Amino acid sequence: MALGSYDDPLLDWLRTEAFRRSGLFGRQKAGAGDSLLRRLVKTVKTEMAKDKPDQWKVERVAAQLEGPPLEVGEDSVAAGMQLYLEILERGRFGGDRIQSSLLYALGRAAQEQTVAFWQKMFSVTIPRDRFSRKRKRFAAAALAWLVVTRDSTAATDSLIEACGSDNEHARSEAIRHLHILCADEAREVPPAVWETLEAVAAGDSAFEPRYLARLALLESERQIPGEGEKKVFGFEVKLKGFAGFKAVLELRGDSSFDILASTILRAFGWDMDHMFEFHLTGKRSDKDFVLGGGGLFGWNGEEDDRTPLPEPTLAESGIAPRHSFVFLFDFGDYHYFNVKTLHVAEPERGVRYPRIVSTKGTPPEQYPEWD
Repeated sequence: MALGSYDDPLLDWLRTEAFRRSGLFGRQKAGAGDSLLRRLVKTVKTEMAKDKPDQWKVERVAAQLEGPPLEVGEDSVAAGMQLYLEILERGRFGGDRIQSSLLYALGRAAQEQTVAFWQKMFSVTIPRDRFSRKRKRFAAAALAWLVVTRDSTAATDSLIEACGSDNEHARSEAIRHLHILCADEAREVPPAVWETLEAVAAGDSAFEPRYLARLALLESERQIPGEGEKKVFGFEVKLKGFAGFKAVLELRGDSSFDILASTILRAFGWDMDHMFEFHLTGKRSDKDFVLGGGGLFGWNGEEDDRTPLPEPTLAESGIAPRHSFVFLFDFGDYHYFNVKTLHVAEPERGVRYPRIVSTKGTPPEQYPEWD
């Protein structure tokens, strides 16, 4: 999964920390980080006083904090936090880049005094807030970074607490970053973290946090709660933009998503001759919830230098009745199939799965002849 600094700050900070340990950055000038953060705070204040803040000017200053780790003073960090809280109170943000620049710098500082600030970011509620999800991601990333750099118990506790938030996105971001911490084999994971992941995987009412918790357990080779592997999952499938055909399918819970893909195509009478992927939230942009098939790598179907994640079975994914998602087949013609989970039930004796339970209408041709 190729991520930029603001897509997931923690992964960016982990990379630069690895570079620092290898000696790539060399020796850093004393006081440089503190000076840059104070300059960033001053620039944000100046731009926010204007009718049209220059986001790019702020980002150019912030970019200097994205390289080698730099020490910053507590007073400068406190000033940055206070400025951001003032921005929230005024309700005038100046654009996503200004918010991202300031939060990135505060998170990168990795100071214990910021824990309460990041906790607050999980619960900020603003009408029509387009930045809400990103703000929660910065909060979770900053707390996880404190765990990495300071072995902060308070930050760990805050992430665990966020897993019980009333906000689904707060829970998802906290779990996502606990997952990253759990993937570090050199780090001892507190029992409370595993207990939290198991509880969310078993009982969270929302799909996103439930799925992310299950992925964390799966990658760590820990048992996923429940007996879904023994159940049968029923699905209704329709081709987007074509109302003349639908199919109802049933598969065992221990089936892979690859088997679901082949069963869908068999119901439509199509050949499985192209690559495909599943968008488990229905959106391809939600890269954490895209499963690749036909030889594609995990996470988002993009090949990179990391070990691909194990892909869950239907039961392991945590999908439940009424959950809908998308099957994308053929990256040339882009056929989108809407998939709705109908039921999770006991298997019928004597029935072989997967099976096509019923079809209605005439399926479209895979390769129609155009006049």
